Amino acid sequence: MRCARQAPYPVHRLQRRDMGAGREDRAIAILDAFADSTGVSSAAPPRRYLWTDAFAVYTWLGLYLSQRERRFLDLAKRLIAQVHEVLGAHNTDPAHPTARGLRIGKRLAERAAGEPYDPELEWDRDGQYYHYLTRWMRALERAGRVAEDERYRAWATELAAAAHGNFVHARGIYWKMSVDLSRPLVPSQGMHDPLDGLVVTATLGLATEARELARLCADRRWATNDPLGAGGLLLDALGLQRLVAEGRGDLQPLFAQVVEDCALSLAGVAQDNFIGLRAARRLAFRELGLALGLQAVAPLGEGADVSLLQRYVPLARAVEEFWLEPANQAASTWTAHADINAVMLAAALAPRGSLL
Repeated sequence: MRCARQAPYPVHRLQRRDMGAGREDRAIAILDAFADSTGVSSAAPPRRYLWTDAFAVYTWLGLYLSQRERRFLDLAKRLIAQVHEVLGAHNTDPAHPTARGLRIGKRLAERAAGEPYDPELEWDRDGQYYHYLTRWMRALERAGRVAEDERYRAWATELAAAAHGNFVHARGIYWKMSVDLSRPLVPSQGMHDPLDGLVVTATLGLATEARELARLCADRRWATNDPLGAGGLLLDALGLQRLVAEGRGDLQPLFAQVVEDCALSLAGVAQDNFIGLRAARRLAFRELGLALGLQAVAPLGEGADVSLLQRYVPLARAVEEFWLEPANQAASTWTAHADINAVMLAAALAPRGSLL
């Protein structure tokens, strides 16, 4: 996943002004800067990107639960409304802002019908990503629970139906589709897309969608040496554990397989030894996704043997401390993706909302 270049903002000054500040205090400062820079809490032109915004919503919801400050819930709600207005402008009914999906928020327009595929340029072109839509479904479902507002759950359900009806086909899931969902732009399937979809649709209680996605998950292995993928797999494992605990015993074999593949993934990530590299050779948001996922290990221990996972938990703090350093945030690999890097750092520092 590559992101469009974004204007950097001095997030490191805010989070480093008091090195004794708590982790949540640093996350708050980061997200305050993000909200101001991207137009959530200021008159700046809205700069919306679906993945980044999903994790900002998670983190604000978690901060609201931890701190009981109404402004965090208000910021989450304001961001949701702005995402629907900006990235869901093709949804013409305000009462159903997710009924035709949400675009990514890339800086370039999507590839026109008949235009040759360019694998490099495609990263910067707009469209809809299945794995971004599943993140937003989770944001809406969690907002519904925290805010006690059924509208958010209804919008999550509508988005799940739109994604399933247009991305999912007999052989798999399209990775990327056009904004109007009329044609696939990248027909290949993301490695964890069926699993992501299964966890969120089952959480929403969508029996047909979950059953069809479970079929796509059958006999698959999930291990990856990508830090972001490993972090996401840990979060999926936590979602499966909760579903099993709520009575979905049919998902127990899949849960066991995912936990096993989490251990293989963490071993592969650790073997790459990225911790020793300079900031210019590292991608913060991918590593911070790992750091966030590693914080699912403790709650996973309530329903699984996590002894093979626990040895890697210290990687999370090492990643966070590295990217809290102002010198590392000055690297082009940080400034080129400033919004997503900052929000993923905040999510790792204040993970409660991502673990709901």
